[in-house]
Amino acid sequence: ELLSRLVTKSMVVVDSRGEDGEPSDPRYRFLETLREYAEQKLVESGEAEAGRRRHRDWYLDLAEQAIDGMEGAEQKHWWARLELERDNLRMALGWSAADPGGSDELLRLAGLLGRFWMVRGFAREGIGWLEAALASAEASPSAARAGALNWLGELEMDNGNVARARPLLE
Repeated sequence: ELLSRLVTKSMVVVDSRGEDGEPSDPRYRFLETLREYAEQKLVESGEAEAGRRRHRDWYLDLAEQAIDGMEGAEQKHWWARLELERDNLRMALGWSAADPGGSDELLRLAGLLGRFWMVRGFAREGIGWLEAALASAEASPSAARAGALNWLGELEMDNGNVARARPLLE
């Protein structure tokens, strides 16, 4: 009910078409000036960091779900979904990089997005995020670290940088 009232008052915009122009699940967004005002109020109230962590965790969960979805029967849906959420995924990566306690989440999220970056042609962006994630995380062995190293190697290989890719993949 509250959301409907905000839409009626033109404070929230409804997008019901995906990037491909096909009908999709409705997505709601604030007008940019209202989003900035809301963010300012969150900062003033001291709740901005908690909100950013919830946002990051939600997108980390989405990326984990997408791993199986990108390979399964619903892959068209998942590829389109990740494309629609690209800006939110970038924000989650950025907030993880800026959060002193977010290096593990940054490493996991960057590694989970490796296939997306490769297939969609965002190799340079992926390499940047994976390098930042690996630099900020502990060098101790973990599944997230192995995944990030693997995708960094794959993206470097895809860009023709075999000399850099080989030790990463090994």
